[in-house]
Amino acid sequence: MTETIHRILVAYDFSDCADRALAMGFTMAARFQAEMLVLNVINRRDIAAIEQAVNRSLLVAEHVATENIVKEFEEDRAQQLKDHLAQHRHASVTPLALVRIGDPVTEILEVATIKRADLLVMGARGRNRVTRLLTGSKAETIFRLSPVPILSVRIPGDHTG
Repeated sequence: MTETIHRILVAYDFSDCADRALAMGFTMAARFQAEMLVLNVINRRDIAAIEQAVNRSLLVAEHVATENIVKEFEEDRAQQLKDHLAQHRHASVTPLALVRIGDPVTEILEVATIKRADLLVMGARGRNRVTRLLTGSKAETIFRLSPVPILSVRIPGDHTG
């Protein structure tokens, strides 16, 4: 039995390692003529911090609806992702950019399931090494729980996990 890759999901957090995963995703999508989805997750904790700052009037002098600030933040992130994908385009692949708010592990696994990804491509290390020391690797959790095969991408020479 041979399996074909029709849809590739790339988890993307703007880190150097995620840039390598993105490049690998483009390569795999071109090779298999697969659809490519690129997911960026805005961590719910970051949104909570923004909401708290707004509520304490640290960010704005006048009353502004927190929902508007969160929506603007999400729209800005979506535009950043689209701009980044445009800069790193591949001739035969047009990726779909997705931005979600929530827990990164939960959102990545949910999108992989809902979008019926055949392969998940992600960096072996994300943006925040301190968080990893305190809570464990998000990547390790995804490796254990993923409903689809995972291609883990490292930065050459980085053997620290």
